[in-house]
Amino acid sequence: MDIRMIEADPLSEPVQRMVRQHLADMAPTAPHESRHAMASNALADEAVSMFQVCVGETAIAMGAFEGPGRERGGAQKHARFS
Repeated sequence: MDIRMIEADPLSEPVQRMVRQHLADMAPTAPHESRHAMASNALADEAVSMFQVCVGETAIAMGAFEGPGRERGGAQKHARFS
């Protein structure tokens, strides 16, 4: 099995689709005030590192980390597993 982690483009359609699905899946169970997500343009900021985990050519997970130096000093921003 070919499993790899690659840098992801947060503005690409596959990543956008996964982010939308992540937010839609949270909607029925998480109160609105508990849904913390960065907008796509914020995920594209140079201080944010975004990645995907792929099996073959299929993305099965994504994540993003905001680097140190921001107001919170670094934080996980997104995580999604299919």
